[in-house]
Amino acid sequence: MSRLRDWFELGRLADVFAVMSDPLAGALVVGAGWRRMGSLAVVMLASGCLYAAGAALNDWSDFKKDLTDRPNRPLPSKRIRRFHALLLAIVLFAAGGALTTVPGPATRLVGLLLIAAILLYDILMKEVPIAPAAMGVCRSLNLLLGMTLVPVADPAVGWSMRIYLLAAIGVYVLGITVFARREALPKQRRRLLSGSTVTWLAVLAVGLLHFFFPDQAPYRGALAWVGVLMLVTGYRMSQAMLAPEPGKVQAAVRTAILGAILFDAAAVAFSRGLLVSLPVVFLLIPAIWLGKA
Repeated sequence: MSRLRDWFELGRLADVFAVMSDPLAGALVVGAGWRRMGSLAVVMLASGCLYAAGAALNDWSDFKKDLTDRPNRPLPSKRIRRFHALLLAIVLFAAGGALTTVPGPATRLVGLLLIAAILLYDILMKEVPIAPAAMGVCRSLNLLLGMTLVPVADPAVGWSMRIYLLAAIGVYVLGITVFARREALPKQRRRLLSGSTVTWLAVLAVGLLHFFFPDQAPYRGALAWVGVLMLVTGYRMSQAMLAPEPGKVQAAVRTAILGAILFDAAAVAFSRGLLVSLPVVFLLIPAIWLGKA
């Protein structure tokens, strides 16, 4: 069990559920019904595989830096060999890519783009200034993965609202990534302020969904999820800015990552109602439980 736990830590199993909320929300927002539930389960599993692959590749790539900054991670602590982490990433990339081919050509294309974006971020772009934007693109493609299950020709949700939501989730993750960069270093208030501001602007953007798309997002009850998200992320990020210690920054980042589930739930609730958004919110349960475990 201890060995299995090490592998789960490497793949960040708790965060996999936060990432799987994207294709689920994407499909529900554009009106996926019961007959698409099989395809939806496949793309959610593909999303989880690709995220875990990216996490393992990230630790493989950051091995030397983690020896100093995060010595307790599975690779620098020698609980898992570096070669085995790379092998896991390759297997999961292959599995995720294969799964995206099942629903159809549109999902296959988005899956390939997502794999390319993850590889670019983990191997080439992590230290360049636009790295947070690259991470945001990865999350936008993850949301798009679910949206591909319903053709754009469907009049319920057209391109304009889809693009708006893709941009909003991308900006949200961009803000978190800016906030989290160099989290092991103390006294980074300016960076923390920039990251939190971008994150809150993205939350505000999803909160204004009904205002910009009243016909496609008619349900105002979704503001409940927006309010909860703003409160929890606002509290954690404010605490980190007041006392910019690595522990508080990491706690704020963790809260914001889980908050992406509420972000997705709000998008679904605006377009389909609060009841339809509950399956997205339920992903918080395994994400929080596994995070503590």
